[in-house]
Amino acid sequence: MGRRFGLLALLGPVLAGFTPCGDGGSSEPPKMTVEECAAPDVALFGVNIDPKNPAASPTPDALHELGVRWVRFVYRADTGVTATRRQIETYRSAGIKVLLNVCYEAVSIPKPAYDAPATEWTDYTAAFVAAAGDVATGIGSGVDAYEVWNEPDQLPEQVQDPTCTCDVTDGCDAACNCDYQCYDPYVPPGYFGPMADQAGTVLAATGVPIVLGGFSSGQQSYVTGTLSAGSGLPQYRAIGVHPYGANWLTEGSLVKVYDSYGAGGRQVWVTEIGLELDGQDAADYLRDIYNTTLQGGYAGDAVPVIFWFAWSDGNRPGFGLVDINGKPKATYTAYQEIAPAAHKRCAGGGVSSPCPQGQHKVGGVCVSSSCGDGTCAADESVETCGRDCGCAAPAACGTLAPFGCYCDVTCAERGDCCSDFAAACGG
Repeated sequence: MGRRFGLLALLGPVLAGFTPCGDGGSSEPPKMTVEECAAPDVALFGVNIDPKNPAASPTPDALHELGVRWVRFVYRADTGVTATRRQIETYRSAGIKVLLNVCYEAVSIPKPAYDAPATEWTDYTAAFVAAAGDVATGIGSGVDAYEVWNEPDQLPEQVQDPTCTCDVTDGCDAACNCDYQCYDPYVPPGYFGPMADQAGTVLAATGVPIVLGGFSSGQQSYVTGTLSAGSGLPQYRAIGVHPYGANWLTEGSLVKVYDSYGAGGRQVWVTEIGLELDGQDAADYLRDIYNTTLQGGYAGDAVPVIFWFAWSDGNRPGFGLVDINGKPKATYTAYQEIAPAAHKRCAGGGVSSPCPQGQHKVGGVCVSSSCGDGTCAADESVETCGRDCGCAAPAACGTLAPFGCYCDVTCAERGDCCSDFAAACGG
């Protein structure tokens, strides 16, 4: 959703020498099990969509054909909570996870200019936190993750056409082709920290993971300043990044992005990445991004998902996996070749697999047949029976869980929280 300029000129020398990885294969494996569909290398594949735009709003069936396991889209004030909840349910009911971005489009009043005085930011912060509260109340845990803001570190273009009228949502007037020159999502870190802290506290109370930022400038100092101004922002378990051009631009290593933004122990979510290219060059770039993450061992706890920008040229001309008419492009073919869930292998969430003797399924997960009896048995764990072993056990919040992990307010600092701490105790 941010600025993506001048990449063709910079990428030309690199593209000429690139060799694609893997041949994709032509055989079609059988449908995967539920467990296989949840594996890190399968779950890594996401895409940005726009339910408000018919050209950029794929059906769940179309996403399953491509191999998509996550979608990301924006909450808009003019869409509202009820309609957004229906949009989310369309995908989640089909086994596709949803990251909902809550940013400037969640507020009906304009965002202050990047250099606005403190009084404007105070008023705007209150409005934004109220909007986040509406989302938390109306959608709550009915989504898989929230992301707070979009490219807060992206300053506007310095040279602008004064006759061109644009706004922060990337909208341009019909009289000029001003593109992104007026795009201004920037929030000074001294203001973004408290804003993210207050909004994050409201959204984290739903028990859903929350992601910070969608940072696009590559300036680590901005993130450091935000964390400092927000008292560390411990409620955020992940940092969102938009490393456009990573690996193919000078000083733009994707691995460096993962290591630097994840240095504090947080996950790194690539909530946007792509190129304004077509043909084989774009396809090679897509393969390189996903293969770098997979082959480097980052997929999973370090980098749970990469959201390609975008599904369609209807999202943004030149960036789509399909063109404005829905015709697949070279990037679509490359994505489908390397996404393990392609060709509907995880449609509906995957096929059931039998549980070992003495276990049964609860919500698609095999648990001990004694789960729920109040005893954390030897064959049970937090993951398989949180209500007996984890923070979901009676009176576990605020103290030690039966499994031996903790559910108190300081467990995150020590790194010994039970895996269900956030969901069970709102931590």
